[in-house]
Amino acid sequence: NINFGQRAFSHPVSGYKSLNTANLPEPTIADGSQYFDTKLWTGNGTNQNISTSFSPDWVWVKERGSTGWNNVYDVVRGVKKSLITNDTRAEQTLNDGVTAFNSNSFTVSHDGASTIHTNSNGDSYVGWAWDAGSSTVSNTDGSITSQVRANPSAGFSIVTWTGNGSSNQSVGHNLNAAPKVVLFKRRSGGTSNWQVYHDSIGSTQRLALNTADAAISAGTLWGNGMTSSVLGIGPGSGVNTSGSNYVAYCFAPVEGYSAM
Repeated sequence: NINFGQRAFSHPVSGYKSLNTANLPEPTIADGSQYFDTKLWTGNGTNQNISTSFSPDWVWVKERGSTGWNNVYDVVRGVKKSLITNDTRAEQTLNDGVTAFNSNSFTVSHDGASTIHTNSNGDSYVGWAWDAGSSTVSNTDGSITSQVRANPSAGFSIVTWTGNGSSNQSVGHNLNAAPKVVLFKRRSGGTSNWQVYHDSIGSTQRLALNTADAAISAGTLWGNGMTSSVLGIGPGSGVNTSGSNYVAYCFAPVEGYSAM
C-alpha cells in the first residue's frame, strides 16, 4: 500500500506535496484544442462546414488518398486565396477551396474547375486549423508597416506586408516573444520558394519548405534577426522584393503547449 496523500500521513512531511492534480502548476494553456485542431472529412463535392472549437484563422488542407497538393488559407489574405506549400507559385484566387472562416468552423467547397481540391466528392481530407486571435491590425514596430493577426497566448501570428527591396528591414509580428519558426511566402510579383527560418539552425541559414534541400546560407535574408517585436528581413526575393506582397506564419513556444 502506497500513500500518495490520499489519506493523512503517519509522520510529519516537510518540503513535499501530495501527488494530485490540485498540487500541479496551473498550465498556460489547459486545453490545446482551443487554439489548434486537426480535422478529418470526406468530400461531398459541394459545400461543407468543418467544425472546430474556436474561430479558425489559418487552415492547411491536404488530400489524403492521392498526391493532391497541400494548400493553405488564412483570414488575413482572405477566403479562396490559396498558397501551395509544396510549390513555388504565387497566391491564387480560386472558385473553391476554403470559402469561409466562421466562429466555430471553416467552410470548404469544390466546383469541379480547380486542380487544387479541398472537397472533391468521395475523397478523404485532413485539415489543420490555428487560432490567430480576434482582429487584424496595422503594426508599425518595423521599418515596413505590416498587417498582423496575432494570438500571443498561443504563440502564433499571421503577418502580411509589401516589400521595398532594401537591406536590414523589419516587420512587426505582435507575439511579444521572439519566434522560433517562421514560414515566409512571396504572394505576388513572381514565383519563389517558401523561406523557412528556424531558431535551431540560427540566422545564418535558411530552409525551403517546398524542397528536399538541406539548409543553405541565408546571407542577408534575415536582416538583423528575429526579436520579440519584429521579423528581420533582407532584400531577397523570398521575403522582400520591392512591390511584391508577402505573408509570414510565425510560431513562438508556449510552455506546456508548443515547442520548437
